Amino acid sequence: MRCGRKARAVVAGVGLSLVVSAGLASASPYTTVSRLPGVPPVLAWILHSSSTTSLSSSLQGELPAEPKSMFWGDSCDTGPGGSSTATACAFGDTTATQTVVLYGDSFALQWVPALSQLADADHFKLLVFVRIGCPFADKSVRDFLGSVDTGCLSFRGNVVTAINGLRPAPQVVLAAEDFYRTAPDGSSISSRQWAAAVGHTLRQLAVHRFPVGVIVGLPAAKVDPSQCLSAHASDVQACDTPLHEAFAKPADMKITSAVRGSHAFVVNVSMLLCGNSCPDVLHNTLVHADRWHLSAAYVQSLARSFGSLVGCIGKRAPRGLAPAGGVLSRLLAPTGRPITAACKAAINAPFNL
Repeated sequence: MRCGRKARAVVAGVGLSLVVSAGLASASPYTTVSRLPGVPPVLAWILHSSSTTSLSSSLQGELPAEPKSMFWGDSCDTGPGGSSTATACAFGDTTATQTVVLYGDSFALQWVPALSQLADADHFKLLVFVRIGCPFADKSVRDFLGSVDTGCLSFRGNVVTAINGLRPAPQVVLAAEDFYRTAPDGSSISSRQWAAAVGHTLRQLAVHRFPVGVIVGLPAAKVDPSQCLSAHASDVQACDTPLHEAFAKPADMKITSAVRGSHAFVVNVSMLLCGNSCPDVLHNTLVHADRWHLSAAYVQSLARSFGSLVGCIGKRAPRGLAPAGGVLSRLLAPTGRPITAACKAAINAPFNL
């Protein structure tokens, strides 16, 4: 992001000065959101990213491995043709009674480095149900191989049953997927049809027993990040993706509307990745593994801030679903109106939703 030198916002209560671009719609969302634990340093990375012009020698050495830098989970996931059994892999304190569930395709799997770090620190169990190329939406699709995974819908049904059957009920269920897919016959699935399929699965999950959050706001890079950075090692901002290319706003709005209409909650991560644009390098870390996924290193650096966004679900869910002392309240340890306002600002981050 290209930040101006004149506009300046002093973030109340955290002692952090953020240089804000004159082209930014308003400094106030940054000021409000920065009250969330772990968020101020991430905003500083983004807002100061214009000072990064050249790729460090260490990052240049990492570029050849960037396409493989996403967390792939070893045996943590299945893929097309694999078993449709809902078998989860566990992270964190595997003996804990309090559980967080992560469900979806590779767009869910990429968040394991952050969530497993939180699970270790907070002593909860993280259960991961992932099938590569298989979205949680109740819709048959062509997968990333261009074929139809005939076991995908069976896997989805088995996972929904498994999650609903967990005792005690999970503290929160997080879901993520690639929202834009191709139908088995090669035709495009409209955002309206996709939103309906998302809503169908969310309503099948027992949202009256536990809160469900859907991770949205993940930008797509305009070009292959490693190739672009290799070609522009002395001008890394040339690889930044403009917001209008990073997000499909009308479709995103339909998805978020479907999430809210299904009594689930939006976890908008766009503020952890983009300002006036979406950089490929933040905090001397390669942000992407490819055009669509994040690197494990960058996701891990977001653990505290991402945990706060997940914790914000507890500010919106009924008290019975997010009791004091539960995982959601511990992820968002401070309480009171400033935190509630910060959560609201984070959900409605100005970048894409």
